[in-house]
Amino acid sequence: MLCDVLEIQKGVTAVIGSGGKTSLICHLAQELQTRGSVLICTTTKMWRPAEGECLCHTKEETIAALKTGKTVYIGEINQQNKLIPPAFDGWWLLADFVLVEADGAAGLPLKAHAPHEPVLPENCAKVICVVGASGIAKPIEAVAHRPDRFAALCGKKVTDTVEDRDVATVLSAEKYHDCVFINQADIVPADTLAALIPCPVVTGSLRSARWQKVK
Repeated sequence: MLCDVLEIQKGVTAVIGSGGKTSLICHLAQELQTRGSVLICTTTKMWRPAEGECLCHTKEETIAALKTGKTVYIGEINQQNKLIPPAFDGWWLLADFVLVEADGAAGLPLKAHAPHEPVLPENCAKVICVVGASGIAKPIEAVAHRPDRFAALCGKKVTDTVEDRDVATVLSAEKYHDCVFINQADIVPADTLAALIPCPVVTGSLRSARWQKVK
């Protein structure tokens, strides 16, 4: 299972980056349900849970919902219909596994972080950075969230084409993560990029449900 490949342990796991954060969190939640209680939330904002998903707003209803064995989302819904952080402290202690989306990427496959990002929760056990391989070989301005920042970190112009080494350079410059999951490897081969990243790397495709740990 992907949770084993990524070595997810009990506690808080933050997911940052671009190109499949929410999809990765939802997939991991399904797998982890068989191992304990699972909570999903965000420290910034994320897509509202789908119809039928369990969404809680208070500590009391969260505790009760987790006892049913369902994956529970916690937080509030803002005016843009997005899920935002819960209005109470200590939520990171309520479940065996807590999966947190800790930044945004505007639906793009690549990103660079602004100074206020990522917003990592307390007692974070692991930080996984997602990278969308579909952004490689395309102009920075077309595929990167915060393109000016991305270009500055890899020494290019926003009109330049993204190369594998550029993505690796941005990741190495930021150093927010413990491991990297390169998604969309069914669209663009990820072996070259994976070899350039100096930390544990898993490549694969959430859409095709295929992945492998490469280092």
